[in-house]
Amino acid sequence: YSKGWLASFKSQRGISHHCLHGEAASADMTAIVASKPLQDYSPDDIYNFDEMGLFYKLGPSGTLATAPVAGHKKSKERITVALFCNASSTDLRKPSVIAHAKCPRCFGKTFQPTLYTEYFSNTKAWMTLVIFQEIVRAFDRDLHFQGRHCILLLDNASSHAVTGLQLTNLKLHFPPPCTTSSIQPLNAGIIRAFKAHYSCTRTVQEKGRIQTVDLCQALQMIRLAWHNVTATTVMNCWHHTGI
Repeated sequence: YSKGWLASFKSQRGISHHCLHGEAASADMTAIVASKPLQDYSPDDIYNFDEMGLFYKLGPSGTLATAPVAGHKKSKERITVALFCNASSTDLRKPSVIAHAKCPRCFGKTFQPTLYTEYFSNTKAWMTLVIFQEIVRAFDRDLHFQGRHCILLLDNASSHAVTGLQLTNLKLHFPPPCTTSSIQPLNAGIIRAFKAHYSCTRTVQEKGRIQTVDLCQALQMIRLAWHNVTATTVMNCWHHTGI
């Protein structure tokens, strides 16, 4: 058969070439497996938890100005921010921040970090097993007080171990180890939206100069950025994961 005949045959019957996306198929199947334990819960009672690194002092790489503006050294001061929210977007819980110092100098005697975030510290400003379990236990106590039973979707990070952890109103659900981050709603765009809102809040300019940010201000901006993540964004990201 000639190429022209074959092209006409395919066109008449709506036949076209499609690549086989193995990873996408695998992710879809993983989402199905991961979602089964969630089917007994309403969207209000299904939560996702994840953490990220945040260079909280890092300003924008450029600015709009009528003349060249002096640059500044990029800050590498990093903290960890943990977020969790439910599938219905009705509960975006207070962020948890892990910094280096237990009581930074900028806190002074009157600043209360827990007005804005839950606050923890260790020398590396990383999520640890102890901090993770403290966060989860506090959530479980809240649920017990409210008379609710919920499920929390987590990744398989080593700090998310459940050794010795006893919960009454919260079930922890870990997808299969081979799961990609694509089925974690927070990784599907919620964290990206949070960071975008933080960056917008961070970009405070005065006469073309970027203001420095201390940890007190960062905690307030983290709270505001999380508040500015819309319900539409949250629900779209949950829907995108297919779980």
